[in-house]
Amino acid sequence: MDLFKHYKFRQWIYPGAIHRVTKINIEKVYFILNEAEKAGVVESYFEIICSECNKSVGRVYKSLDEIPDEYICDNCDAIIKGIENVVLIYRMLNNEQV
Repeated sequence: MDLFKHYKFRQWIYPGAIHRVTKINIEKVYFILNEAEKAGVVESYFEIICSECNKSVGRVYKSLDEIPDEYICDNCDAIIKGIENVVLIYRMLNNEQV
């Protein structure tokens, strides 16, 4: 749980970044974040990453149902499939429970 002390309220948490910094297996990182979500520490969202330029298109969604079928990347103008290019990210809810 010390991991979450580095994040502020409403700050985005990227599982891949945690993996790179801590060297914790990515599956374990997602397990930890999932448990933290159950405990009300974080909340999950979906972010679209362009498959052409590997940058975020700048939109996050709470539900897979909200994601458009296709999306035009604001960075490189590529037309990408929405659901095929999402990553699961998290947002810090509060620091009191950590």
